[in-house]
Amino acid sequence: MSDYALVNNQTNKVENVIHWDGVSPWEPPEGHTLVNMVGQAVGIGYTYTNGEFIAPPLPPKPQQETTVSELQAQLATLQQQIASLAPKT
Repeated sequence: MSDYALVNNQTNKVENVIHWDGVSPWEPPEGHTLVNMVGQAVGIGYTYTNGEFIAPPLPPKPQQETTVSELQAQLATLQQQIASLAPKT
């Protein structure tokens, strides 16, 4: 048994990964090719081009959440700015 990537022929994207003996009667869906992964760690979303699997780009790193103390400091600054704009009596 081997692991195979099911590659869409139009997009060159891996759409699934299967475990198959390579002998039992089975054919990939029309418009797809099976590529033996030969022990490579490949997953859905990879691109297969020029005989190589290329991992998709990593998702962007989430922004660091603002802490309560940072929010309080921002609020204090805004309150001071608002107070400075108030008319003097």
